Amino acid sequence: MLIVDDTGFPKKGLRSAGVQRQYSGTAGRTENCQIGVFPAYATGCGRTLVEPTSWTSDRERCRRAGIGNEVVFEMKVTMAKAMVRKAIADRIPFTWVTADAAYGFSKGWRSEFEQADIFHVMATTRHDTGVTRWALDHPVHDLFPGLPRQKRKRRSCGEGAHGRRIYDWARVEVRPWHREDRRHWVLPRRSVSRPEEISYYIAYCPAGTTLDELIRDAPGAHQNRRSDALCDRSKNGNALHMMLHR
Repeated sequence: MLIVDDTGFPKKGLRSAGVQRQYSGTAGRTENCQIGVFPAYATGCGRTLVEPTSWTSDRERCRRAGIGNEVVFEMKVTMAKAMVRKAIADRIPFTWVTADAAYGFSKGWRSEFEQADIFHVMATTRHDTGVTRWALDHPVHDLFPGLPRQKRKRRSCGEGAHGRRIYDWARVEVRPWHREDRRHWVLPRRSVSRPEEISYYIAYCPAGTTLDELIRDAPGAHQNRRSDALCDRSKNGNALHMMLHR
């Protein structure tokens, strides 16, 4: 499985490539840091720094940090796509991809995975849409209000910073006529403690995949930001470090 994510690296100075005050999900706040995009894979990860426009528009600052003129500004999603495409081209063995909504909202990218028959569980926004068996394109948040309680499962996503993370999960099939041996699902994940907080996921998988298996592979189910841990291990020489993007 490839786990696409970005993470922040706190910095005190101004000379490190890409550093500026920006939001870091790792820290949960805006601070002086670098942001890196990582597709974590088994025992290693590829990585690339996100160069903010405040850097790429200042070529002298880039040169002092050793960044050549050929490096231009790219969105995080563009970087992630390039790394995963390279993993596919290099025939790195994986069959699943997972990513949060910053990446999963891209229908075009999900379509690429589908055409390559790569299974995925991607977070998306409540405004994403899915085609139901009635051939209607519905916002995902409209698919669940009438879902019976027995269709929901209460499951844990593992330990979080404040203890075990418990959610109510469900799934609704979309695009039911695509292939007999494949399925498309929309999954809502509702907070037990804050029922108004609902996250949404789009899945493409083998026909026999269970809801519990999809929950296991969903973004956020990987304990303690697994991509960070893998990258830390690779720096210490304990894991294969694959540079998937240059």
